[in-house]
Amino acid sequence: MGKKLKACRHGLATLCLFWLAFMLLGTILTTFKLIPLLKDSITLTGFIAFVVAAFIFHKHRFTVVYVFGHELTHWATAKLFLKKTGRIRVGRLSGSTEIYNTNITITLAPYIIPFYLMVVVGLFGISQLFVYPSPLWAVYTISTLVGVTYAYHIMLNIFALRQAQSDLELYGKVFSLAFILAGNALFLLLALLIATTQWKEAFLAFTKLLIFQWDAVKAIALGLREAVHNYRG
Repeated sequence: MGKKLKACRHGLATLCLFWLAFMLLGTILTTFKLIPLLKDSITLTGFIAFVVAAFIFHKHRFTVVYVFGHELTHWATAKLFLKKTGRIRVGRLSGSTEIYNTNITITLAPYIIPFYLMVVVGLFGISQLFVYPSPLWAVYTISTLVGVTYAYHIMLNIFALRQAQSDLELYGKVFSLAFILAGNALFLLLALLIATTQWKEAFLAFTKLLIFQWDAVKAIALGLREAVHNYRG
């Protein structure tokens, strides 16, 4: 009985994560219109850099660079959770980080947090302490680097998830994929909100999606009720 209850809870949690990912992605699509955003030359530069870099990284993965960022993300996330860490190993195709008493966030963090994008944004933030406002060439450079590093995160994660990853086995493949999808959607939504400050619009979009789903559930429930009533009649 205990195993069945645990399996039901695990399955329900997986469905909730997939639902959350759907809601977050829906909020992104309904809040941020791609065409108006691309009218801004800086945003367009980042988008073009993302597309070009995604094509390049599909062919050339520079795997050791990914492994380095992957393991450092494990390490940094573990430190945020105040966990004891040991040796970090980085190889040409794989690596490992010794972490004592890990959790799901630490285990799957590299698939959610774009390490090199965070480095670029962090360096840009530090530069703002010394040079503000930044010259236009620097803004375009940062936009390009953001596009390139985010494309690297997406493409290399797709490649990594297609391989046999021990990180996913620890909590179950389907649950881990749901967690990763929801985490990436949340990261992207927060990044866009910080960049555009459209918090109110995103909240309204999220609420409208909830109302739409609730109305759909009620309509289905009423339809089933009528069908049962007609069958019994």
